[in-house]
Amino acid sequence: MVTRQTDIAIIGGGLAGSATAAMLGRADIDALLVDPHPVYPPDFRCEKLDRDQVRVLTTTGLEDAVRRASSTSGDVWIARRGPAHVERKTLGQYYFHYDTLVNAIRGAIPPAVPLVESKAAAIATGEQRQQVTLANGDEIWRG
Repeated sequence: MVTRQTDIAIIGGGLAGSATAAMLGRADIDALLVDPHPVYPPDFRCEKLDRDQVRVLTTTGLEDAVRRASSTSGDVWIARRGPAHVERKTLGQYYFHYDTLVNAIRGAIPPAVPLVESKAAAIATGEQRQQVTLANGDEIWRG
C-alpha cells in the first residue's frame, strides 16, 4: 500500500479532470490526478468547441494544445427560403474525437501533477483529515 499526501485529488481524468489538473499544475498548486488509464482510451464520442469556448481556453493556457489536436471548420453556406436567401458564414469551430482532446490536454499537465493509475473506491471526509482509498488499496489524504 502506498500513502500519498496532496492538497487536491482530482478523481477522473476525462476532459474536466485533465483540464483541472493542467491548470492547477500550471499554478503550482499541489494536486494529483486519479484515473485508471495512463492514456485516455478511444471512445465513440466527438466534441465541438466554438470560438467563445476557445477564448476561455486561451485564459487557461490550454488553447495551443487543443488547437494542435483539432480539425477546424471553414466557411459554410446557409440557404433559407430558397436561393435568394443564401449566406456564407465562418463558423470557426474546432472538432475532435473525445479521446484526442483529452489526451492533448493531458499532454499539457505539468510533471509536478502525477497521474495515479487507479479508481477511487471510498472517500472519507472530516474536519481534520480527508482521505481517498483507491481500488488498488493505496490511500491519498489531506490533513
